[in-house]
Amino acid sequence: MFSSKNSKKATGALALVASLFFAMQIPMAASATTYAGSDSSGPNVLIFSNDPFTDTDQEDTDIRNALIPIASQVTTFDGGDGSESAWSSALTGIDVLIFPEVDWTTYWDSSDTSVLTAASKAYIKSWVSAGKLIIGTGSYSHRTAISDLTDIDFSGLSDDRVSEWGLQISNSALPATVPSANYAGGIADYSLLTDEQKGVMQLVYYNEGADNAGVVNFKVGTGYYIYNAYDWYPDSSDVASGAKAAWNQTLQFAASGDFTSSEPAPHVYSGPVINATAGLTASSLGESLVFSGINLNQIASVTVDGVPVTISSVSKDFITLEIPSLSAGVKDIRGVTAAGGLYIVQRAFEVYTEVAKVQKVNAGSFKGYVAVYAKGYEGHRLSAKVGKDWVIVPSIPAATNDLYRHVEFTGAGVDVAVRIYIDRVLVDTINLTTN
Repeated sequence: MFSSKNSKKATGALALVASLFFAMQIPMAASATTYAGSDSSGPNVLIFSNDPFTDTDQEDTDIRNALIPIASQVTTFDGGDGSESAWSSALTGIDVLIFPEVDWTTYWDSSDTSVLTAASKAYIKSWVSAGKLIIGTGSYSHRTAISDLTDIDFSGLSDDRVSEWGLQISNSALPATVPSANYAGGIADYSLLTDEQKGVMQLVYYNEGADNAGVVNFKVGTGYYIYNAYDWYPDSSDVASGAKAAWNQTLQFAASGDFTSSEPAPHVYSGPVINATAGLTASSLGESLVFSGINLNQIASVTVDGVPVTISSVSKDFITLEIPSLSAGVKDIRGVTAAGGLYIVQRAFEVYTEVAKVQKVNAGSFKGYVAVYAKGYEGHRLSAKVGKDWVIVPSIPAATNDLYRHVEFTGAGVDVAVRIYIDRVLVDTINLTTN
């Protein structure tokens, strides 16, 4: 792609030389300005910079200054009229294209914008697919671009802040961790992405406990779109803490092509996996559900609809949940691992509405007979002592309206006590005189 200079970055990549910041207009377009870099063998970088689409006088400037030490030259470009010709001219001889965080409005969406037409986006896709690099900074503002470039839907990506991200590749030129800063929102819930999505992603910085990715390579043809969570907004606390210096290193390393040459292996997820069996249901009155899966003993707690769920038993392969009373509908399971990571099973089961059965026993008399009634006890054992005689039904059969009747002749004008038992438990005693 282009030569990288790890040794130069390691010894002095973060030092900025004021004399290098002079600007010179370049002939390719009046809307582009080029700044000389300090490494003649480094990449040629193009930064999209246009107010109000980006923060031209703060974030864009910080990005430019961070890249000058490792670049041959850094050019800022406002998109011109947004046409394919404007972008193809601007990208001539360029190795790396930087898209900063969206500021007040978007420049890459599903329709044409004043700085990026559909034709120019198609050109950029062919350009990066041929082995070039795009770096998107500031996280969440690049979902549509990633989807368009990879031909995979990433519109559902969400972002979240974590305390830090750990390096997933072996390289001494990079910090072992990069910290949370003024705003650095990594890709949340990485483990919940589809296999298709993960297939084009390579984790560079990741927080396994939070399941959050801070720097990710997206494969685009033979090139890459590199997602970088930091937004480069100038913040004195980031400078004092060293956060900005650490993120500068990730940007410099990415722009030099070293992330892609390192080819980090895709992350192997080792957390819990619950198998959500299709058609699994539970009553709205609550009951136990057993799920199979992998590493289920890592799950420390579970909620459904924000309601805590009791884990009555758990092993590596099985987990039993005591489902509380819930409203009807399809439910997600939200689990928290012992390490504090969030694990979500979408559409894990469905709750159906169940009305509690009316259960009742009674007895009556007609024409010298005693009738014993049982409602709502289908499948239960019925025992009834009618005077001195016993009536035993081992399993009450199904009946119309769930009402079962058994008739016993005693003769008319007899005072009798009818004791009715369900599953050998006395439910009621009814005293009557037969008719």
